Amino acid sequence: MVGEALSKPWTSTSRRYNALAPFSYTELNVLCLCPMRDADFETIFEFQADGESCQMAAVPAKTREDYVAHIDKIQANPDNIIRIIENEGKIVGFALSWLAGEGRTLGYWIGREFWGQGFASQGLALLLQELPERPLIAHVADSNLGSKRVLEKNGFALVSAETINDLNFGQVELLKYQLSSPN
Repeated sequence: MVGEALSKPWTSTSRRYNALAPFSYTELNVLCLCPMRDADFETIFEFQADGESCQMAAVPAKTREDYVAHIDKIQANPDNIIRIIENEGKIVGFALSWLAGEGRTLGYWIGREFWGQGFASQGLALLLQELPERPLIAHVADSNLGSKRVLEKNGFALVSAETINDLNFGQVELLKYQLSSPN
């Protein structure tokens, strides 16, 4: 399955993007938020299978079979969105959104080799342009300092914290962030 196509991919240089961006990306390379293609699967599978990334996010890696089923489930529901984050034609990560019991929720994953380059902040800002409804919810492990900063840069505020017992990671302090108004 391939995600629903957009009329055009969002880029960090589009007029709408610059008008809505909560901060400047002028020093970054141009990013594109594109619909997922079948050919993108292998790259994003490898990103989510990286042990260090999984540890930081407190999200266990999935087997190939489980990940295929996961992506198929995401793409089968028209309320879900999955986008590939590309920098100059190279996949650097992905962003997604889905409806959950508490409302529209989102997440993102950047390949470890691309951490610290602003791609998560910029990719999330692009995704926010596709998501007009508010509030938006994101969950992050307290130990994931980079992801907390990405959310805060994009206008999200911390609304709650809870300690959970995760089978893979033990006790995890899980933070809930919310974006209540358009950026």
